Amino acid sequence: MISNKVLAYVRTSGITIKDISAAIHKSPNTISTKLHDPDRFTVAEVKLMTQKLHIPVRFFYE
Repeated sequence: MISNKVLAYVRTSGITIKDISAAIHKSPNTISTKLHDPDRFTVAEVKLMTQKLHIPVRFFYE
C-alpha cells in the first residue's frame, strides 16, 4: 500500500474537505473518495489545490 501523504497533510494542516471542495468545484463526497486514493486527482485539480490551498505538489506524485 502506498503512503497517503496528501490525506495526512490535509488532516494535520486543518484543511477541511469543504475547503478542497470549494477550491476545485467538486462535491465533498467526490473529494473524500479521491483523498483516499490521490492518484485519482486530475492534473488540473492538483494544480488548483496547490495554488489555492498550498498543498505541496510532490505529495501527489510520490
